[in-house]
Amino acid sequence: MSTWNWDGLSLEVAPLPIEPATAFFSNRGFPYKKAIKLAQNGCIFRSAIGHDGKKASDPPVHINVADWSLKIGGVVRAYRTKEEWLARFEKDGVPEEARIAFQWATFPTRQTFQAEDYNWGIHAFDLPPGTTFDLTVVWRYGKDMKQVVLKDLKCSVDKAQNEPKK
Repeated sequence: MSTWNWDGLSLEVAPLPIEPATAFFSNRGFPYKKAIKLAQNGCIFRSAIGHDGKKASDPPVHINVADWSLKIGGVVRAYRTKEEWLARFEKDGVPEEARIAFQWATFPTRQTFQAEDYNWGIHAFDLPPGTTFDLTVVWRYGKDMKQVVLKDLKCSVDKAQNEPKK
């Protein structure tokens, strides 16, 4: 787990191991094979994001994860929002209860934080196990746009146990 604080933003992220991620998704309505695929190739991270200010007069922090990006091996790619994931799941026939669970578990696409506000959620980066990437985080602190690059984040590498035989 890593924690950072800059210009009003407090951010904590950690990769979610594949086995617990598989259990999480399969216990919320994802068919088991789809749960394994998402857990292994989703590069799931858990996060706590908030405003590190202590006074009500501190400027708000505005997050829009659609402004974030990933850099993998020198190639920049957009962050996939929960809305994009949900559209993909619907197209792939993922049951509605699983899509609803994913929607509630995933960090909101847009959120505004006042001093001492926080929220928790998962991020699915859609990368293979063990992939190392940089995450560019963009936010607004009051009226000022801010940006920071989290270097060398790494997707979990453990495998789900009891995988179906091929």
